[in-house]
Amino acid sequence: MPWIGCFIDLFMPSQVIGIMTLILLLLFALFVWIVSVLILILRIILVELGVQGAQVMNLTRIYSLDKGAKSRLNTDFMVSTFFGGTYGSTLNSYLWSIGQWTC
Repeated sequence: MPWIGCFIDLFMPSQVIGIMTLILLLLFALFVWIVSVLILILRIILVELGVQGAQVMNLTRIYSLDKGAKSRLNTDFMVSTFFGGTYGSTLNSYLWSIGQWTC
């Protein structure tokens, strides 16, 4: 989605994060309304748009900190991202073992 970078250049960082958050909230609102394959496809597109937009925006913000340290900043950013995903998955598995919810 190369147009995400062009979209991000048009707005302030806080505005982009706000827009991406609204997109992800819309996704969660659609989560309970699964009646067709079309809704599923729309949810997939919204997840991709929200996550990619936030990812590019956050990378833009950290690259502006120090021009000479891009590889170190990228390493820190990606390690933090993967750590957050691992922590979220572990927490989700633990909570599911307690609640065992179903859709």
